[in-house]
Amino acid sequence: FYRDPYKFSKELLQEDSKRAEPTFDKSAAESFLAENYGSPKEINVEKLEKWIKPLPDELFENKYRDHAIRPADIRAFLKKRKSNSAPGPDGMTYAILKKLPCLHGPLATIFTRMREEDSPRAQEGWDVSKSILIFKKGSPDTMENFRRIGLSNVMGKVYNALISRDLTDYLTSNKIIDTTLQKAFIPGIDGCREHALVDAELVKDARKNKRSLYLTSLDLRDAFGSTSHALVLFLLRWARVPESVCRYIADFLDRLWTRVHTKK
Repeated sequence: FYRDPYKFSKELLQEDSKRAEPTFDKSAAESFLAENYGSPKEINVEKLEKWIKPLPDELFENKYRDHAIRPADIRAFLKKRKSNSAPGPDGMTYAILKKLPCLHGPLATIFTRMREEDSPRAQEGWDVSKSILIFKKGSPDTMENFRRIGLSNVMGKVYNALISRDLTDYLTSNKIIDTTLQKAFIPGIDGCREHALVDAELVKDARKNKRSLYLTSLDLRDAFGSTSHALVLFLLRWARVPESVCRYIADFLDRLWTRVHTKK
């Protein structure tokens, strides 16, 4: 596991993932998606504003990074990505951009010009993905028993990753995100391994000293898919993220759609 967590997990789950293929048809998939994701989840912003107090001015010592995107930024991102990653609807992989560094300059220019707009919009095709279904357990007759992996177009992934980088730097440097509590998706922090080691030490200590120990694990159903877009935008503005970034994310979320590939 420590040598290659990805390979270990893949081999561990490979047998289960191949145990069943989808047996439901297009209409069943459309019905499931419409029921679970067809209508936006409404939130009462006024109640949120009363519950979540504004952040103090002294917290914002570091400004949001809004300088031009450089070719070096694109190279640094691509260096951390697998060349043989599964392509999105455009059929491109990271390997193509890695082998064509002559494209990094024009891409950096396009991305910078997008960033400079007051109301930037994702380019055509960036909001489209194809969903690959991976079997979890239960009956293959329902889409609920499959894990959905969305594969999107590579250009959009690069641009969105740079936005994610800047957001993470801004939120962590100003202590809006407390990295002693939030472990996931923070560069340089292996939250899963850290939590697993802490749990193991707690169990070890309880056994050694014959103490009672109660461990509770919470699994949030569809944690990402069930998140309200309105809540995401409220919290971004609460954290004083530049309005142009908020508008881009709002437009991107509003236009997202996916194709689901089944056997029927």
